[in-house]
Amino acid sequence: METLFLSDLDGTLCNEAGTLSRFTRDGLTQLLEQGLAFTVASGRTPLSVRPLLHDLSLRHPMALMNGALVLDPVRWQPLDCTPLSEAAKAELVQAERALNLQGLLLGLEGTALAGTLGDVESTVWEAFFRRNQAWETAAKLPQGGADVWRGSILYGIYADSRPDRLAQLRDRLAGGPFTLDFYQDRYDPKTWCLEVFSHAASKYHAVQTIRKMTGAKWLVGFGDGENDLSFFRACDQCYAVANASAAVRAAADGVIGDHREDGVIRYLERRWHGGL
Repeated sequence: METLFLSDLDGTLCNEAGTLSRFTRDGLTQLLEQGLAFTVASGRTPLSVRPLLHDLSLRHPMALMNGALVLDPVRWQPLDCTPLSEAAKAELVQAERALNLQGLLLGLEGTALAGTLGDVESTVWEAFFRRNQAWETAAKLPQGGADVWRGSILYGIYADSRPDRLAQLRDRLAGGPFTLDFYQDRYDPKTWCLEVFSHAASKYHAVQTIRKMTGAKWLVGFGDGENDLSFFRACDQCYAVANASAAVRAAADGVIGDHREDGVIRYLERRWHGGL
């Protein structure tokens, strides 16, 4: 493979509603049919990526959960992962118990993707998953926290309308073998989220793994947020959408259109048809 294009989702390929616009979906479908090599590198979990991309014929490995997982989009099976260490898992169990706080944990049972969801009755969780078209799937997950999880943990996300609760968890885990991302949900300002995954996981590592798996000679990436900086370092060429953070724009080789204006697909169409 000569060139593989990879895009972040939220704030980059997705619109302000967290979905793909009809223009982007139709344009990407046509380019894939014409032979474009394309995949995604996202912080999203498989729970929300599957309904978002189900009708696109993606064939190349995806980097999900900020690089903790490389997933085969055809067989929907893990190809590579970076789990929490046993010591990190034990630390997470202790923190959850101390704060009486549980979230969504995703990992592996054997070689299969699996998960557990705490606080399943929470209206915050229901709204969170309904926005991501994943409530029916998430609600079927076994209930419980890290203390009942017997497999490896790749990723955890905690959602709450009270940021102080999540800040306490962040502070307890800070300095440990974790990467922590604490933020206000971009689609619902009443919801706050804390993502937890191994400090050894990154989009950089996952994208380099994808390069080896596909044999791609040239990687072109698109992104908008701080977690895309490591992604950009793994690419040979990278572009920030116009709405990207200042740091991401500064790290990019160029700036393309805003995500609300279908910037990624418009760039891909011009490049594919020889306009760039």
